[in-house]
Order: sequence, then structure tokens, then C-alpha cells
Amino acid sequence: MRILLIAHGFPPQAAAGAELHVQALATAMARSKSSKELQVFVLARESDERKEFSVRKDPRHGFDVFYLNHTYGQCRSFEDTYNDDRICSRAAQLFDELRPDVAHIHHLTNLSIDLVPELAVRKIPIFFTLHDFWLMCQRGQLLDRDLKRCEGPSPAGCSRCLGLAGHASPVAYQAAKRLRQVETQLPPFAKHAVGQAKQSLANLSTSAPNFAVAERRLRQIRVICNDIESFIAPSETVRDKFLSFGVPPAK
Repeated sequence: MRILLIAHGFPPQAAAGAELHVQALATAMARSKSSKELQVFVLARESDERKEFSVRKDPRHGFDVFYLNHTYGQCRSFEDTYNDDRICSRAAQLFDELRPDVAHIHHLTNLSIDLVPELAVRKIPIFFTLHDFWLMCQRGQLLDRDLKRCEGPSPAGCSRCLGLAGHASPVAYQAAKRLRQVETQLPPFAKHAVGQAKQSLANLSTSAPNFAVAERRLRQIRVICNDIESFIAPSETVRDKFLSFGVPPAK
């Protein structure tokens, strides 16, 4: 059996809870008594100076890690932060190369939610461990910008949390990209001017909340949940939140 694990990072480049969990899972499968019958692969995101959206292979003891480079340097809109066709296209090529029998997703932040339908269209069963609330909450933890507990997503509430990133126009994203490029070449004393320019970019966004942007994300997430075979919830709290979000109890 060929098993593909998908995460938003992998040690040593990223070593928080979910990443360490995926490392332990991949290592355990590679060392198990059934290891001769298993082939384990990991797809993870990294942020490097090499070509954007390129993939590098990192062989480990018993499994291979494929790092997809994503620095956000070519981000065109808020939607690109969670659903980027360029990431999806490159990952789809990797799916065809690896031909997994099953996929176990642990996180899609910094990647793209459309990896789910790309797996589904290939008839690859998908399992998803809910390490946090990122699917329903762009901030991940159901805490608002004042660090107050959020009872659940709504277009109005999510729009406030998205802030400038959710409201900015494509022009603002492109301008921000140019500023980042310039900023890396400036001496420290000149960076104050860049800060003022960034503040000017804020004026390119609308001052009113953009409910449509938040609603679009929630709608797309609910659609991909239909393609997932089963969810693994580490706690009853997580399970109950996703049932409220609309995931069927049978999943």
C-alpha cells in the first residue's frame, strides 16, 4: 500500500505539534512489521529561496518527503492564501507520479484546499486529522483578533478577522509584492519610507467589511468536506465544532 501524508510543514524546517505528529506517524509506519508492504510519502510545504512552487525530494529513513516551495511571494489575492491553482497543479503532478492508494491530510494551511478534489478525482480515499480549526477558521484557533473565543464562523465575524488581507484588491497584493522586493535591498534607515508606503496600500482596500470574501472561503471549505472519507477529531470539542459546521456525524 502506498500512503501519502500531507502537512503544512515537516521537521526540521517546521517542528510544531502537527508536524511532529506527522513525522512520528511516518517513522512508525516505515519501521513497522508491515513496512515491506507499505510505501510512505510525505508532501509538505516549505519557504525557501528556490523557485516558487518547485518541489524537492528529501529521502529519510524509510520514507520520502517532498517539499513544495511556497513563500507567498507571488500571492495575487486573499483566496490564494488558501486555494492556489498553482500549488494545486504542482501537487496534482506529484499525485500522478506517486500514485498513492490512500491520503491522510493533517493540514492544508500554506498549501491549497483544492488538493482534496484533486485526490478525489483520482479515486484516492482521503482521511483528515483535525489538529485545529483551520478549515472553518482562517486564524486556526477560533480566537478573534482580540484573542476572544469565537463560537463559530460567520461571514460577518470572519470578515472582521480577515482584516486588510481579506479586503485588499489584487492591485494592493501586487504592490505589496513590489514593496517586499524593494525592501530587501534597502539599508535600515530607508525602511521607514517603505513602512509609510505600506500604510498607503491600506487605503487601497475597502473600509467596509467584505462579507463575500469570508462567505466564499466557508462555502469552498464545506464543498471539499464532501470529498473526505473520514475525519479524525482528537477531542470531543473539535468533533462537536465540526458537526456544527456541517460535517455529517457518519464522517
